[in-house]
Amino acid sequence: METWEVNLREIRHNPLVGGIGETVAFYYLIRHGFSVYRPIKILCTEGHKFQHKLLLIQAYAQSGLPKWGGNRLMKTLTEKQREYLTGSDWIRGPRWDYVAFRDGIYLVEVRTTRGGSPFGSYPDISEARALGFKPLLIIVRLSENWNVIVTAKELSS
Repeated sequence: METWEVNLREIRHNPLVGGIGETVAFYYLIRHGFSVYRPIKILCTEGHKFQHKLLLIQAYAQSGLPKWGGNRLMKTLTEKQREYLTGSDWIRGPRWDYVAFRDGIYLVEVRTTRGGSPFGSYPDISEARALGFKPLLIIVRLSENWNVIVTAKELSS
């Protein structure tokens, strides 16, 4: 295999930057007392028909999590909440980066920027709030000197 060299300061719109931001946001959430899971949609069969199923997978290593993990937490969600998290677009998968638990169920959207405002549209906040979720936006600002500024705010409709 060849050696790959990349200048992170010059990367703008690349999944690598988003991945760095999501990892930083994960550690921010852990430091603030959240249990953090990544929603994963899988396609399975029941009989002769295909069905989408939502799983909550532990995001990275977390100490102090309950031994039963995401599958038991799935049972705390209503059917409508699970349907919302699964979404109608089976190719793209769940609409939120993380599902986090603390004093409620938070849906976390992470935006990473190298200055300026993060771009793009957000998932439907009004529907999420109506279902009892607390939508949370985390903005990770990457600076030139490897410092990171993280801000979080609960989104209102």
